[in-house]
Amino acid sequence: MSLDSNQKLTDEQQMLSDMVSKYLSETYDFDSRRKIANGPVSVAPPHWKQFAEMGWLAMPFDESDGGFNGGPKEISILFEAFGKHLVLEPYLETILLGGGALSFGPEDIRRQYLPAIIAGDLQCAFAHHEPNHTAERYYVGTTALQSKDSWQLNGVKSIVSNAPHSGLLVLTARIKGRKHDSDGIGLFVVDKNVRGVHCDDYLTIDGRRASEITLNEVEVERGALLTVDAGQLDTLLDRACFAVCAEAVGAMSALISMTIDYCQQRKQFGQSIGSFQALQHRMVDMYIASELSHSLLIATTNAIANASDDRHRLLAALKFRVDRSAREISYGAIQMHGGIAMTDEFKVGHYFKRLTVISKQFGNANFQLERYRHYNVHNNHS
Repeated sequence: MSLDSNQKLTDEQQMLSDMVSKYLSETYDFDSRRKIANGPVSVAPPHWKQFAEMGWLAMPFDESDGGFNGGPKEISILFEAFGKHLVLEPYLETILLGGGALSFGPEDIRRQYLPAIIAGDLQCAFAHHEPNHTAERYYVGTTALQSKDSWQLNGVKSIVSNAPHSGLLVLTARIKGRKHDSDGIGLFVVDKNVRGVHCDDYLTIDGRRASEITLNEVEVERGALLTVDAGQLDTLLDRACFAVCAEAVGAMSALISMTIDYCQQRKQFGQSIGSFQALQHRMVDMYIASELSHSLLIATTNAIANASDDRHRLLAALKFRVDRSAREISYGAIQMHGGIAMTDEFKVGHYFKRLTVISKQFGNANFQLERYRHYNVHNNHS
């Protein structure tokens, strides 16, 4: 495994990094964010149209679809900043997952939906996980039965993030095979308001909106099928996994900075608690854990950008490392801050909640270890 951790940005990428950092620092204040996170399900994060106006929503799409051909470095820049500022806007759900799936579809589908998504006028939700099987990548019990002119969809989808504010669902349904098979899964585009779609909306622990979605004899036209290519589903989920890893790296960096500042200001026994050797050692351990994740993120970014044979193995290693580092850093931050860390008025607990959710997304540590083993064996025999 090559760990080239040099992050070299082009002038355009540096401009993007500066713009994102400046905008979020100046406009994305924590108190406003907290009110949205704790507000009614119907209240949507307010910055989506500004994201569109600055071109961020167009970033990962092909130029032929109205995008900027952004790659993993641009995604990493955006999501590290999103992690630092605890951004609630549904970029992952609408752009990377929903929009990414629509990009696999035929030209008429892309022309119908992508311009509105890029303009910020249409949001998506990606419905893949199912009750009691949220940790399994390929488990799909929802069925798609084909008739002469349409498909009929039946099943239940769980923890569908951003569904309450979406007009469009992109979902997985099984066309053939057994429930755990990687093959035989179709990606479908469905208007959320068609007959037979029922949504039970709720708030998630990290301040987002989600739904449990029941599909009861939902009829969609034959053209609603975007792809049945298992490789494209893997590409979609891997890109989303990479993005939340970058988000976690940004969140961990912010947590460490907050913890260092707090330990320098908090006084006990006439001196700052940051002068205590035990806490200094703990902070060094947290910093090392963060840097391990950051270095792996850069290496994985470069591997994906260069289509390296190591990219799948590095992504599995990155997600495993991020989950372990996030646990160590968030626990350490809470312990050093004390009880105040878990109050709703303080940022630390919000970072902890978001990092906890990320650890469960797109494969937990055990899943990533198995993927790493698989790709390690595959690469050694290729």
